Amino acid sequence: MLPNLVLAGFMGTGKTTIGALLAGRLGRPFIDTDGLVEQEAGMTISDIFATQGEPAFRALERQACKKAASYAGLVIGTGGGALLDSENRHALEQSGIIVLLTCGCDALVNRLRESAVRGERPLLGSDRPARVAELLNAREPVYSSIPLRVDTTRLAPAEVANEVLALYTQAVREGSGVRCQSSPDTHHLAPDPQPPVPLRCLTVDSPEGSYSIILGRNLLLGALAEQEGLGRRVVVATDTNVAPLYSASVLSSLKSYGFEPSLAIMPAGEQHKNQGSVDLFVDSFLEAGLDRTGWALALGGGVVGDTAGFAASIYMRGVPLVQAPTTLLAMADSSIGGKVGIDHPRGKNLLGAFKQPRLVVVNLDTLDTLPSEQIACGMAEIIKAGIIADPALFDLIERSDPRSLDYERVLLAAMEVKRGIVERDPHEAGERALLNLGHTFGHAFEKCTGYARLHGYAVAQGMVAAFRLAELLDMCDASARGRLEVVLEKWGLPVRWGQPHLSHNSAIEEVWAAMAADKKRKDGQLRFVLPHAIGSVRLVEGVPESTVKRVLTELQ
Repeated sequence: MLPNLVLAGFMGTGKTTIGALLAGRLGRPFIDTDGLVEQEAGMTISDIFATQGEPAFRALERQACKKAASYAGLVIGTGGGALLDSENRHALEQSGIIVLLTCGCDALVNRLRESAVRGERPLLGSDRPARVAELLNAREPVYSSIPLRVDTTRLAPAEVANEVLALYTQAVREGSGVRCQSSPDTHHLAPDPQPPVPLRCLTVDSPEGSYSIILGRNLLLGALAEQEGLGRRVVVATDTNVAPLYSASVLSSLKSYGFEPSLAIMPAGEQHKNQGSVDLFVDSFLEAGLDRTGWALALGGGVVGDTAGFAASIYMRGVPLVQAPTTLLAMADSSIGGKVGIDHPRGKNLLGAFKQPRLVVVNLDTLDTLPSEQIACGMAEIIKAGIIADPALFDLIERSDPRSLDYERVLLAAMEVKRGIVERDPHEAGERALLNLGHTFGHAFEKCTGYARLHGYAVAQGMVAAFRLAELLDMCDASARGRLEVVLEKWGLPVRWGQPHLSHNSAIEEVWAAMAADKKRKDGQLRFVLPHAIGSVRLVEGVPESTVKRVLTELQ
């Protein structure tokens, strides 16, 4: 276990706020020693001062510090005067790394005004400005002896957290702190603790080695890359949609952990998933001085992940790749399994490779900025996962309201489906082809619209076509297609393929010609993934052209 991260400092410097934020980012429990004191005493700190006096509080505080320090893997927030006691300081220093939060006197007075009025700061009394200055002066000798410190006067909480994490990581790297017992059951440490945002980790095994999928909120890419042991130089590959939203925070996080990041931005859109964008990224790798110890970070949706991943696979015969998907679709599908590639004028994804990532970082915060059509596109892939291998997932989506759906839950379920399949068939020698449900039709729809059609929309339309084709081949009951169409329409996904852009008279022949160039052909024959029922699909070859065109005619 890593050493504890201990936050110290005067009241009002933000220890509780920053501690909870850091706990969420690191996936650790957060323990407030004042909370332990109140739990032990069965009363508030103000009541302890009023009925038993400060000596009784300090005795309880000493027990709380000793208890928290007996474990590792925590974020600990201490009371403002806790480190004045040499026993407390020794125990906390032995268990971890102490970072002092500071703040200017005037700002502290303003921050403490409301809580003091409510009687929550018994040490302040009535003359708050004078008392704050007096206490700060008395505690200065102890505070000044703590070398790691962050001034919170003018920083937002997220900025403070970034600086604290940078100091802590550097201290761990240099060997400060100690390793102790495993972290405790927090239910025995604090009354009604606020749980940190959970950090989930899935491991994917591949022939090139295993890699982790880290899923959570407020994730620091710099911290995760540091833990992965990646090289100092990195090119952040993104597009014109994502760069304004996230590139600054990602670059800042990487720099704070000692990385040397460069930024490369391709034009957004499937129509730019081509050789020109690969050349742009490769040029950026060269300009950044990237060698085989460097790495590429694909920050964006599936287009960025595929394009940057392909560039990483061919540059110097391959440099490490980290996928940081920012769309629900890329999180559920394209960032997992190592398939990367670009489109060719004669077909989608005709140029590609298998390039397993070193790490996949799924920051759920990025979903908050996605437009509704991009959420819908992601849901198409999640619905697809349920149809392929998880009928319970499909049932959950079917009975859920889009306004209250637990997106993290369904995303994890879809990830599990894909993880299982790509582990069993990493190079698409058999079972992995089932993940192409709806794609033989869908890729053709995309190509025939000049890639103006969103991928998730095309997959939704392609799945409806696959279900109708299965009906005509007596593989599947019509009621299953009815259930699928209801679910798709609930998420605003289209179920007929002709609109927009493909309602002209020659559209069916155009789509058929595009399907004939599909890379999933075998011995010149198209292969379709078709359903038996929700949760069961199989690969079918030798479908007559007339039957396929009948489906296209009926569903246009």
